[in-house]
Amino acid sequence: RPHVPAESAPVEVRLEGCWHPVLSPMMGGGFVPNDYHLGARPAKRCHVITGPNMGGKSTSARSLALSVVMSQAGSFVPCARATLSAMDGVFTRMGASDNILMGRSTFLEELTEASSALSQATERSLVILDELGRGTATYDGAAIAYSTLSYLVSRTRCLCLFATHYPDIVRALAREHPDDVGTFRMDYVRDVGAGEGAEGIPKITLLYRVVPGIADRS
Repeated sequence: RPHVPAESAPVEVRLEGCWHPVLSPMMGGGFVPNDYHLGARPAKRCHVITGPNMGGKSTSARSLALSVVMSQAGSFVPCARATLSAMDGVFTRMGASDNILMGRSTFLEELTEASSALSQATERSLVILDELGRGTATYDGAAIAYSTLSYLVSRTRCLCLFATHYPDIVRALAREHPDDVGTFRMDYVRDVGAGEGAEGIPKITLLYRVVPGIADRS
């Protein structure tokens, strides 16, 4: 059962040993739990996660979001220990899908969902953005991701989990907002002596743990 701080207390999400409530039972206990702490100092209000494809960025974000939603509904949450403030909204931009029947491309759907968070989120909201900007050219996508996250950090000041493949914007935002932006990556081990795989891609073992830092490659 989560601890819910008083509404007058600073908004906070603190999860220890958080796991996905659907995937973990399906995997028979093989799910790797993670810890999260978003909020006022000494924590960071915004966590930016980098890492390789299939490394667990999206699953990690979904686990956190589901814990918050379940807490809001008065449910137990899939964590060893949890402190979860009452939120006024949870905004997500995840996955890649279009709506061709309505004339809406994947990119338009992506921007519409991001726009909803930008226009409606408050300091007591949680915003989850997964690979914002991938539906267009690389430099355009990086500009969209940077400007969106910069606005959320400096103007909206909400709690935010942002998964991205753009390490340069992560470094820039961490320099500009050191008190608010925390950098994390999905851990992995490069197989020693394995050499390069197909098309020069290194062979790695994914560990699915969220650790501090920025991924050097993605």
